[in-house]
Amino acid sequence: MLKKEESDKMVVKLGKGRKKMERRTKGKLGQILLAILFTVSLLAVGCGKKEGAVKEYENVKEVTLRFFGTEILNSKVWNEQIQAKDGTQIKILETTAEYYTKTGGDEAYRNYLVERLDKGNEIDWFSIFAEDVFCFTEEERYLDLSDLKGVENLSEDALRGCSYDGKVFGIPLIYVGYGFYWNQDMLDSCGLEVPSNLEEFLSVCRTLKEKGYTPYLGNKGYSMTVPAMAAGFAQLYASEDKDEQIAKLADGTTPVSTYMKKGFELVERMRDEGIFDIEEAQNKVPNDSIRDFAEGKGACFCGYLGADVEKADFKMVMTGVTVLEDGAVTIVTPDRRVAINPKSENLEYAREALEYVADPKHLQSVARELGTLCAVDDKNIDYSYIGEEKQEFIRLVSSGNQIPVQDFSMGFNTWIDIRDLCREIVKGKSAEWAAQEYDRMQKEEILQWK
Repeated sequence: MLKKEESDKMVVKLGKGRKKMERRTKGKLGQILLAILFTVSLLAVGCGKKEGAVKEYENVKEVTLRFFGTEILNSKVWNEQIQAKDGTQIKILETTAEYYTKTGGDEAYRNYLVERLDKGNEIDWFSIFAEDVFCFTEEERYLDLSDLKGVENLSEDALRGCSYDGKVFGIPLIYVGYGFYWNQDMLDSCGLEVPSNLEEFLSVCRTLKEKGYTPYLGNKGYSMTVPAMAAGFAQLYASEDKDEQIAKLADGTTPVSTYMKKGFELVERMRDEGIFDIEEAQNKVPNDSIRDFAEGKGACFCGYLGADVEKADFKMVMTGVTVLEDGAVTIVTPDRRVAINPKSENLEYAREALEYVADPKHLQSVARELGTLCAVDDKNIDYSYIGEEKQEFIRLVSSGNQIPVQDFSMGFNTWIDIRDLCREIVKGKSAEWAAQEYDRMQKEEILQWK
């Protein structure tokens, strides 16, 4: 659980056009939060029955679904009124928590989510992250959505990234990739070009450092995870026999260090050469890096397609993760996955509302709103709305053979384990230690979820 001194922002929003309410909370989620907010919603609609119940209102039934996630999605996903087959009007009440705590290693959102799921039917929908799927499957915390209308329209890669053990655990609202954002103006001022491979990346970073710039903005989120995974797993996913190699990783025949030692060595090298600030890499969260980059405080940051850098007043370009000897690769994943709590008291309405969201035209609208890729299987989608500075990155993602955030066929964690081990490298542990520790974790997790 979170320590009392660790504070996290929580946001709540109900329906289209309702005022967003923000408050700072400390420690456990305040139990009165939803009660206060629902009181506000009752004043707005003039009805005094309890939240979540099907009620009569001007001869129209209405139900409120409670969605817990890491960001407000209302205006981008379900701003139109959703109507169930029986005529019930469905509204979405959103509560959020920031994913990371401001201090320490705990993840705020996960702690809040587990706490609320443990209470039973307190939430109907929730955002599910790849790192939680193994344990959430074992604990039966999500509804299998394999037969949900709309699943058949997802792309093969998106569906693979939302499936485990024969179940579909969530509907992805978008499809994203992680790459490097570069401050083109800063590079130009130093007479540098955007790097296209590992040698060029390291050379550019050294020159930037010599000239007094911060080459790479670090954080305790994915700033180290992404380059480590790229350097470690790129050869695996580019190989013609990757399925056989993955199978050997999944049964423990091949130790994961066979691939990931190279990735850990890259992070160790970046640390030792001072390419990133060690203190920032231990304490800052990804949103801090996005803000710092937009304010011109660093030449490069690792971010996802759709990261909010609109406040930047300089020319920029997004590339793949240029840490390979012969080029770049991206880390890809279906994102904003919406899962259903199997203990929801509004289970059928939760399914119907998610079918509405999973409609291809709605998913394409979501992708356009968020400036990223669509999870729908449609090769004719026009991505010109994303911007010319990101088209090279989009072509790389579309070329295939990219690295998934989590390959569920492996049977052990990739993203979360690599992230945690990279945090230890930043603090001073060796790449050799991280490689050995990952082998141990691989064996342990394979046995745990076998």
